[in-house]
Amino acid sequence: MISYLASGVTSVVVETSSGIVFRLGKNTAAAASYERESRLLPALRPHVDLPIPEPRWYAPPSPQAPFGVFGYPKLAGVPLNRRHLAHLDWHRLAEGIAAFLHQLHSSPVADFVDLGLPVFHSKLEALRVTQSKVLPYLKLILATDEYEVVVRWWDELLIDQCMQDYESVLVHGDLFYANVLLEEATSTVTGVVDFENSTLGDPAQDLAVQYHLGRDFAESVITAYQRVTDMLLTVA
Repeated sequence: MISYLASGVTSVVVETSSGIVFRLGKNTAAAASYERESRLLPALRPHVDLPIPEPRWYAPPSPQAPFGVFGYPKLAGVPLNRRHLAHLDWHRLAEGIAAFLHQLHSSPVADFVDLGLPVFHSKLEALRVTQSKVLPYLKLILATDEYEVVVRWWDELLIDQCMQDYESVLVHGDLFYANVLLEEATSTVTGVVDFENSTLGDPAQDLAVQYHLGRDFAESVITAYQRVTDMLLTVA
């Protein structure tokens, strides 16, 4: 028996009655990501405490599956969602996410450079392209003073040196809350899934995504992340 779990940009996700999760590719991006994950996840496993997918079934594109198949035993827990913040200890959740991110970002980059992961370079050029596309439309719908605020924001962003100042690390790339698994009874993070967007790049990418659950939650994750980093630096 096959149960439908979800559908995203690149995959349809199903579960078998024996507890195996299969991601079925929908496009060429899925095929490429499955191949990378099949190599990345075994290399990452020794560096993180939380369970992550263990790829046991990987099939490259074929006539039966034009964009490949990727399978692993289902991990314990339920996907984190916005409703959980109303009744769970979200500070504990934040600490669990921060601890995972610190281990991920501290993993030795040398272990992953030969795995074919994308390398995150400056997004300034992409931001400039976005700016050129967005501003003409905003100029039509915003009041003059509102538009000028947006223009100033863009100008300041594009010259901000913080956008360029980082040490490249292994990044999850899409640590959206639905990719974090938890045990509701204890507010404990039990696993992390979906590494298809992993890159070698700016660790701030993974922290910025936490704002999808609101500023307070994101700042709790960032504070906990900084606390773990400072503790380890002190010990060292």
